[in-house]
Amino acid sequence: MSRRARDDEPAVGGSGPVPVQGLADADHRPEGLSGLYSSPEYLIRRAHQVATRVRDDEPAVGGSGPVPVQGLADADHRPEGLSGLYSSPEYLIRRAHQVATAAFAEACADLDLTSSQYAALFALRQQAGIGQNALGRLIALDRSTTSLVVRSLKERELVTAWSDPSDRRKTFLELSDKGRLVLAQAEKRNARSSKHLMSVLDPQQAQELLKMLRLLGDSTRPDDDS
Repeated sequence: MSRRARDDEPAVGGSGPVPVQGLADADHRPEGLSGLYSSPEYLIRRAHQVATRVRDDEPAVGGSGPVPVQGLADADHRPEGLSGLYSSPEYLIRRAHQVATAAFAEACADLDLTSSQYAALFALRQQAGIGQNALGRLIALDRSTTSLVVRSLKERELVTAWSDPSDRRKTFLELSDKGRLVLAQAEKRNARSSKHLMSVLDPQQAQELLKMLRLLGDSTRPDDDS
């Protein structure tokens, strides 16, 4: 099996925050992507982007995959002096992002698929024949990360690309038959992973959490960014 890929591949040479104004907002999201946009993994990632305003694909030290959750200080071994950090929304959202990332990576390890790649496949099934930049906006990824995700999917023959005959600078993407098969397998694993991820909450708590994450993820509009 090839190496276990990180949840979100680091953007080579990239720096600074994800340009939130470039992401698809709640008023311009295709209905066919509601399953993706309502998933806890996607909503936690969006909340993490908004809370930190840095790329959500920062690699763990050493770049060897998701931070091992068991290696982090748990509630019973946290110094009292750090209570301010541990209770901050930025820290709590980052921890939720780590947990969700690790859960997806474990569920789809045999497919060697990251959550960003999964989101790209999901979007392309519903929006065939779109460009790379449009894809990135749909799934809330910066351009550099989108480029890496698309390149990986093309190399694995999960996605095909073709150029506009009238303008070779324009490239369009769509799922291959192999990509559809991998996506179908990943959907089943992701559904189980999401259910397990939310199992620590009762149904009402889970509903409220997703509602709050959605509000936070949608809180930034173009006018909010200089």
